Order: sequence, then C-alpha cells, then structure tokens
Amino acid sequence: MLENLKAATFEVLETMFFIFPEGLEEAANLFHGPGLRAWVPLVGPKNFRIGLTLPVSLAREMAANFLGLEKDEVPPDRMEDVVKETANMVAGSFLTKEQVPEAYNLKPPEALRLDLDAQDWQENSHHLLLAVEDAGLEVFLEKTK
Repeated sequence: MLENLKAATFEVLETMFFIFPEGLEEAANLFHGPGLRAWVPLVGPKNFRIGLTLPVSLAREMAANFLGLEKDEVPPDRMEDVVKETANMVAGSFLTKEQVPEAYNLKPPEALRLDLDAQDWQENSHHLLLAVEDAGLEVFLEKTK
C-alpha cells in the first residue's frame, strides 16, 4: 500500500508540478519554518485521509510551476488551493493504483497552516518522508473516525 502511495505521489509531482522527490534517510531533518498540510478525507467502510505536509517555500514553487507564475507572484490563497489540489490528485491516483472499491468517496480537500519546527518527523508504516532538494515532504495515509 505504501509503495502505491509513493508511486502516486511521484507521478503527480513529476508530471503536474515538475518537482522530483527522492527518498533520503535525512529527510526528517528537512522540515523547517512555516508549512502547509493538506489532505483529502475518504469516507467508506473505513474512514481515512490521504495528504501531504510541506514547507511554504516548496508549496510556493509548486504553485508557481502549476500556475505558470513566478514564485513571488503566487498569492497565499492560490498556494493553499494548489496544495489542496495536489493532495486531491495524489489521493485519486492512489485509489486507482489500489483499485479501491466504489464504496469509498472522496470529500473536498482541507488544509492547515503549521509550524514545521514544532512537529515530530518520523517515517512509519503510514507516513513517507521524502526530500525535494533541501525541503522535506511528508505524504501520509491515516485512519480517521
């Protein structure tokens, strides 16, 4: 399952945003400053969410690439919208790769701003930690109530 999540993430980021993540053991040390977390709730026989966490600097670069703007031209609300849409695309790609039954429904993506320095970064069976140049990128799959 985690391999499909990783494959979905790489596919979306590389083709839609021209961002090339890589797995690095030191990725946990690359989360600093203000960040964004976006996720897509999935409702079905079991509820869960798929999402990502990244520094604002990486979010700005992704938004600029996606929207065809310069980094300094990206307004904060558009940057947040792009990160939510990224989570939505990763979730959709993951569901296709996993061949998840139609009993699951995607809900609208949500986002939250956070201080990355105040978080604990550990890769586990539901959280991938990746690196994009000198920035960290977390991709997660979590059960919800």
